[in-house]
Amino acid sequence: LSSHESEEDAAKAREDAEGEGESTEPVADTTDCNIAHATDKQLKPQEERAIIKELERKYSALVEGETHYVVAHKWYIAWKQYTHYQVIDTADVETQFKDLHLTSLNRPNYIDNAPLKGTRECELAPRLAEHYDYHFVSAPVWEKLFGWYGGGPIFPRKVISVGTYSRMLKIEVYPPIVRVVWADPATGEPDKA
Repeated sequence: LSSHESEEDAAKAREDAEGEGESTEPVADTTDCNIAHATDKQLKPQEERAIIKELERKYSALVEGETHYVVAHKWYIAWKQYTHYQVIDTADVETQFKDLHLTSLNRPNYIDNAPLKGTRECELAPRLAEHYDYHFVSAPVWEKLFGWYGGGPIFPRKVISVGTYSRMLKIEVYPPIVRVVWADPATGEPDKA
């Protein structure tokens, strides 16, 4: 690619990342944990890489109350290999990779988070380790990846503030789950209805 073409690709990717000319409707209802099909058109690997890198730069800081999403490590690494994510987006590097067909690696299938699923809906399996079993991505990154690939189950997680004297932001991997059941007033046993 010429430096002019790579600059045009990057500019287009930034426009796509900003959502210019696109609907502002969410990609899918991600409030439940069901698997869904991809809804957006398939892009070239380098276009996907440029869009995601721009979104990651823009949304790198944790903000209390925002939602981040869990992506299985195995799938995320396959996507990074497919898009040559570690390639630096400069004209010199693009020239070095001129003869490298970025589609030489297979495009990953849908986002497969099934190995992360716990026993209940939207629950992660116990004792998972970040960067080994899964990665977090911001909501805008998730919406792009999910739009291109679909998949699931979907694990949204909120950014919370913890600490008494010095507040620290973190993503709540295992939020408390409260189960409410009706009980028989006479026996105290859970109602089976």
